[in-house]
Amino acid sequence: MKHILQNILLIFVLFFTTLVTAQDYVSQELATAEDALYKKFTELYKSSDDVKKDEVNSMILDEFEKILKNPMSLNYPFDSLRWTGRIYSPDQKLRLITWNIPAINGTHTYYGFIQYCQKKGKPCLVFRLHDRSQDITNPESAVLSAEKWWGALYYEILMNKYKGSCVYTIFGLDMNDQYSNKKVIDMLVFENNQNPVFGRPAFRMDGKLKNRVIFEYAEDVVMTVRYNEKNKMIVFDHLSPIEPALRNNPRFYAPDSSYDGFRFRKGIWECVPDIDVRNL
Repeated sequence: MKHILQNILLIFVLFFTTLVTAQDYVSQELATAEDALYKKFTELYKSSDDVKKDEVNSMILDEFEKILKNPMSLNYPFDSLRWTGRIYSPDQKLRLITWNIPAINGTHTYYGFIQYCQKKGKPCLVFRLHDRSQDITNPESAVLSAEKWWGALYYEILMNKYKGSCVYTIFGLDMNDQYSNKKVIDMLVFENNQNPVFGRPAFRMDGKLKNRVIFEYAEDVVMTVRYNEKNKMIVFDHLSPIEPALRNNPRFYAPDSSYDGFRFRKGIWECVPDIDVRNL
């Protein structure tokens, strides 16, 4: 009996040692890859040539995609890549990684990845995001994909359940051009638990159902869009023209010190106008 227990203990020690060694190896591998990406991002943002930026960014995309397919990379923070936004869903199954490249003409193009792991330890589904904002004529009613994406820097993810399915609401910043910025509230679902789809008729505003909400405002002001956990509500600045004569020209819109919101009911984010923020 004593020998059996000793053998069991030996097997356990060997297994644990092997596991730790494997994890250390993967961690070192990821750290090495992160260092290579750091150097490429540094080169990218030091360049003032749009063609050179595209060349370096293509290398970044190829290398990043290889790394993210490793299931152990989902929890790797990539903290040194300060140029990128890296946010997780509340269930920790989804990570969105995004970054932007400013062009000489003042416009921005966005890049990034969806990293989605259905089960812990299994290979991650990785989708490269392709910014096609310039080709999307009716963005608030469009159903989009990773191949045709409204580019943005994502900074928050919410998760809700509806009819047994998980839906993710995502907030993003689009630094549109030298005249205006945009804030985007979008919805992301996974068809058949695999293919990412952006946009569904889930935002009721001004009597209409929208697939996503896009706020455009003057470049030199700040608009806030955030989730208030206490009241379970998305709260955002109400935008108005700085002068009545400038109505319908978003380049001259700014927060007017009032607030609106969205509350999730039966799969729909219902707009709640004129919120008293003193009660939030």
